[in-house]
Amino acid sequence: MKILPLSYLAPAINVAKKQDKQNSMQTSPMQETTGIPGMYAYRDYNINFGARLFRTPQNFYEQDFNEQNMPRSLHEYIYETGDPAFQRSIPPAQAMKEVFGKIEEAKDLDEVKKMFPNEPLFANLSSKPKRKSREGLLGMINLLKEDPSYADKTLFKNGKNDLGMYIIKKIYIEGKTLKEINKDFNKDVSVYFKSYDITPQDYSAFGIRFPEKPFWKSFIATREDFPYVYIPRAGANGGTGNGSKTTGSHGTRTTDVDHTPKPRKYKLKDYQKKQLTDDIIDAKGDAQAIEKKVIKRFKKDDPEASFIVKYLSPIMTVAADKVHLSEEMRYFAEEEKENGKTVKGATMFERFWKANPFLLKEYSQAITDTIELFEDVYGAGGMIPMNKEFEEITKNSENQKAIDYVTAEYLELLDYTKTIEPKRNARYAKHDEDQALWEAHFMERYGDPKAQKEELDQALDELLDIVKNVDSELELLQREAAKYGAEVITLRGKDGEDINVTGNIEEVYEDVIKNEAKLYPTAFANHFIKFMKTYEEIGDRYKLSVATRQVKDMIDDDKIMTDEEFDDESKSIYYTYYLHYPQMSLAAAAAMADTLTRHSEVDLPGVIYRMYADEYNTLAVKNPLLNEVFTKVMSEHRRELDSLYNSYLKDITPTELNKIRITMLDQLSKYHPAEQLLPEDSQEIILMLKEMTNNVKFRRKILGDALNVMIPNYRLSRGLLDKNLTPDQKMAKFEHLMGMFVNDFLNYSHDVPVLLTILNRETIDKHKDRLSTETYNKLMAMADGFTHPEYRRLFEYSTLELVELDSVYKRR
Repeated sequence: MKILPLSYLAPAINVAKKQDKQNSMQTSPMQETTGIPGMYAYRDYNINFGARLFRTPQNFYEQDFNEQNMPRSLHEYIYETGDPAFQRSIPPAQAMKEVFGKIEEAKDLDEVKKMFPNEPLFANLSSKPKRKSREGLLGMINLLKEDPSYADKTLFKNGKNDLGMYIIKKIYIEGKTLKEINKDFNKDVSVYFKSYDITPQDYSAFGIRFPEKPFWKSFIATREDFPYVYIPRAGANGGTGNGSKTTGSHGTRTTDVDHTPKPRKYKLKDYQKKQLTDDIIDAKGDAQAIEKKVIKRFKKDDPEASFIVKYLSPIMTVAADKVHLSEEMRYFAEEEKENGKTVKGATMFERFWKANPFLLKEYSQAITDTIELFEDVYGAGGMIPMNKEFEEITKNSENQKAIDYVTAEYLELLDYTKTIEPKRNARYAKHDEDQALWEAHFMERYGDPKAQKEELDQALDELLDIVKNVDSELELLQREAAKYGAEVITLRGKDGEDINVTGNIEEVYEDVIKNEAKLYPTAFANHFIKFMKTYEEIGDRYKLSVATRQVKDMIDDDKIMTDEEFDDESKSIYYTYYLHYPQMSLAAAAAMADTLTRHSEVDLPGVIYRMYADEYNTLAVKNPLLNEVFTKVMSEHRRELDSLYNSYLKDITPTELNKIRITMLDQLSKYHPAEQLLPEDSQEIILMLKEMTNNVKFRRKILGDALNVMIPNYRLSRGLLDKNLTPDQKMAKFEHLMGMFVNDFLNYSHDVPVLLTILNRETIDKHKDRLSTETYNKLMAMADGFTHPEYRRLFEYSTLELVELDSVYKRR
């Protein structure tokens, strides 16, 4: 049995049944943090995968979408400084580091903004987040800052706290996507702030923006295809210098880059690449099996097959590093060990590939891509003799037998492949050393988590024994709930276990309604709450469903409405309220829309003018960010909201009526539906009215007379007179109001339908294809219902005939 005290309720004892420890005992806090029983959460392997393989950057910079959308500072560096030919030979990832590397020297985002005064992407940077969110990572940081026990805790393991600087470095120095940043963040964040990812709301709060999408997508897509060689910066004269140099993170030898197309001895064709990728997947990444597949695919005497087999080991080393295969296998092996499975042998690799089919596909693709790279760098071969250890043969070499003759560039590539595993192992060793230090630190500071769990288990056992001896859980709960005027309702849970819901349902229901009404104008909110408390059609089942909405996914009981039943009942209740109090409902919605459009930091769509009051709450529930915006604006501008509401309830004066009619006819004459604010039929009828009233003046007068009658019944039309409206907002308000008038026209039952005294059959038939069958038939039925012969005759007149009548009418 589970016990769920509801929000806003009086206190009640919550006691859980004793259950099988292996299945239902709560995870200890330490285990929950780390995911590994008895282990603390230091998992940072400190792996840097910055060195990547190269094609040519020139074609990257030649693309218009890259040039036009790259950061302004990068554009200046590539196209406007130094030697353009040299600058455009620098890989984009390296160029980003060159340009934005000095961010490392900044103490905060404000200083970064000063460093790059002409960079539009940094124009809104701020060291202090612009919103105090209670949601997500920033919300958690803000919350923990208020806790004195966290005063000495830092956000990151390295003792730093600046989330904004962390994010901007990841983007502009390391060139990482949000997904990759979160992967690093999960390693770098301290244990006190685990379990949250960085979201767009978090980095936008600091004014941080990613580069424009066309450039960024291209940058990310080609990022890992650029050279392992680090091209040196140009000298003072803008040149690249001559001769051999030692550069880059690998300390490898390189010569000046010559981008003239080189002849190639081997070139993997596209169809062969596809076939070989499939072969490698079938071979499950096993080197010996891959070698057999290559020989079988190409025939063993094929020179290209010999080339691939000869260099298969370094090729696979580079490909594995490219997809981080070693790290993934290490994680997998740790999980296997924790689950009591063997971590060595072929069976482990079979389980690994079965658990990671997408990684196998990526690894296979990486191998064929790397084969193509090796063939490209190899070119037509060279003059340097090389032995089977992939070393240049010199007079001091122990092995003087040459297996190939290659270029210096190809030797550098092979030298690079030999550094991958030693450097990775060194990083692993450093990680293991750090892991031991962190575990010792946490053990000393917090004690042994296993011992803590044993103490907690013993305490729970003692508590459950006490409860069992005193009384049954339900009886104990009922007795305690009665002390606070609460009730206990037993519901069937989805797992078959009873759930006891405690609380005063009437009070909870009222609190939920009050919380919903907090966005409304004050007078409207009070009226709405009173209606929802006293409306006799609202039954106990609906109130209980309202009170338990937050835990509905745990309940499977007929006492609670299904989602469909609840939505239908809610809509019915709100619709009844709007029918009973239309002027108040329209005034409240109009006042809320005006307040939001005036004070929201973002431009809101015109559809906001069509929303009813309850729909703001529906949106807020689905989107926490909107909830924050709505709540902030309505609370900070409550006096204005109430004033607008009262204004919209006042009767329309004759002067206002005249101004509103003129405004509506003016808006109609230039109407064009820019947004899908109304049903298509309503928009089409408004276009038909525009067409007719712009051409036939006496029909325009008839519409004006009709508006004189209708406007006083829609006091929200007063909003059209707001002088601060933008043209788009004014048109959106007009469209919303005109949509309601069209609806009234279509449902107007009289022997002289007003709508058909303005339109004619020709106009309706002209727009027939864009009207629904239902609406068209309704218009024709109205035409058939004409009892006045003069109006029927005018309806049948063509537009040209009506224009001629218009001139006669004018002369009179």
